[in-house]
Amino acid sequence: MESKNSKFSETELAILSMTAQGYSNKTIAQKLYLSYHTVKAHLAKIFKKLNANDRTHAIYIATSKEIIEKIP
Repeated sequence: MESKNSKFSETELAILSMTAQGYSNKTIAQKLYLSYHTVKAHLAKIFKKLNANDRTHAIYIATSKEIIEKIP
């Protein structure tokens, strides 16, 4: 049986989680040792996989589907 987040790479899940925590693309890139453009590319893939319009919509969908934990 497939897990809820099996269609996401570890990097995508990390970026999605950090996005939910309010980190900017620049900060995410620095913390994960990625380029800013790589983070943007990963976010574009995440949006497509979730069928989301933007960061807020992606976070809403991901927390609703329990792909990532809700941030208090």
